[in-house]
Amino acid sequence: MTIKISTMVPQIIPLTRLDPTGETKVTVVPPGWNEERIRGGLLAKRKYSRDDIGRLVTEVDCNIRELWESEIWLTYGGSNVVVEIDRGTDEPETLSIVGDKDSVTFKEFMTTLEKMPPQVVYAWHEAVAQVVEDWRNPF
Repeated sequence: MTIKISTMVPQIIPLTRLDPTGETKVTVVPPGWNEERIRGGLLAKRKYSRDDIGRLVTEVDCNIRELWESEIWLTYGGSNVVVEIDRGTDEPETLSIVGDKDSVTFKEFMTTLEKMPPQVVYAWHEAVAQVVEDWRNPF
């Protein structure tokens, strides 16, 4: 018997909250075991306790923004994200992450992502959580 799994298909998600035309898109590749293992390492510092009525409480020592950056990278299949940032100068600053994962290094990707306005990263992570439902609530 062969196990058939259809949840591994990359999905192209338009970032319509930022670009109502739907032209700005990211390709989210569902994680394999290696990506899940890497993500799990970011959530490894855990402490378990019980609350006042005996329910199990899990405390995770994790920077949620760094987790989101990692989740975006781990599922990155491609994008055409180009952002113009008005910094009050004559020329707006342009940041872009364009192409597939083979066209950018981890360092280049993260350096650019770190400079993006927060709303871009939030929208991109929403796309990741749309595809990878288990990552919606990280703990």
